[in-house]
Amino acid sequence: MQNITTFVHDALKPYLSKDGCAIDATLGQGHDAVFLAKHVKEVFAFDIQLDAINQAKARAKTMGLTNIHFIRDSHINMAVYVALNIDAIVFNLGYLPGGDKTVTTQTNTTKDAILTALKLIKPGGIVSVVFYPGHPEGKREKTTILPWLTSLEDPLYKVYTYQIINQDKAPQAVLIKKRL
Repeated sequence: MQNITTFVHDALKPYLSKDGCAIDATLGQGHDAVFLAKHVKEVFAFDIQLDAINQAKARAKTMGLTNIHFIRDSHINMAVYVALNIDAIVFNLGYLPGGDKTVTTQTNTTKDAILTALKLIKPGGIVSVVFYPGHPEGKREKTTILPWLTSLEDPLYKVYTYQIINQDKAPQAVLIKKRL
């Protein structure tokens, strides 16, 4: 079985194109942004923490990647910086590994950011959301947002999930494919 990050990256690959554009809505240490940058022309990466942006910039620099736009702002404001027709948008929720665990993504802004993401992706595009219910806000995000995602209108979206079902605190990936 694959770990959650490998699963998400493998699931995203068919949706990415060398002339395309992607968004890392929750930059963190930059693993998703670097992955995306290897497969698309342009990546927009968002984080509110300067430490996260600096770590991710260093990671991208060591790999020679220059196609990532680092934006110090909340994912709630994605539409201010990017236009429509995005190939893929990645949300890796929670807190910055090794950082301040009190600074986390928040249920209300995450849900609104996912709504924005669904508007920004092109037909045939994909949004991935990874929940980490091992901390209090991560559990709130999962218990609030996951039921909403399962109710997305069927003709417009297909929603898939990947999880370890016998571990309550295990991360869970959700993939939302925009059909129309």
